[in-house]
Amino acid sequence: MKIRNGFVSNSSSSSFLIAIKGDDKCPHCGRSSTTDLERLLITKEGQHCDDSKLLCSGFEEVKDYFSKYYGDDDETDDSEDLEKAKELESQGYRILFIRISYHDDIINELIDNENIIKIMSW
Repeated sequence: MKIRNGFVSNSSSSSFLIAIKGDDKCPHCGRSSTTDLERLLITKEGQHCDDSKLLCSGFEEVKDYFSKYYGDDDETDDSEDLEKAKELESQGYRILFIRISYHDDIINELIDNENIIKIMSW
């Protein structure tokens, strides 16, 4: 996993490029953990903190987002991370680019799941 270092001004959140195993179900209730994490990030129910949100999902959306917002960033080369995301998506993983507030305990616990691969964080 690549971790970006650099200047962050009063940041109260971290961003993650993650891959979630697409077909895993909760052993207790049978629901997909993917659905739970995405639901919490995109619905009012999940907005425990304003900084936690799903920025984009799927390899193509993530690639476009990175190109738009980080395309001129000379300090980092995201090509390896994007290639890894593309490969994982072809293996059935869901690719998500998310921002999570440090104060959002529920979402922070969900992303520490063994079925989630953190490709990049900063």
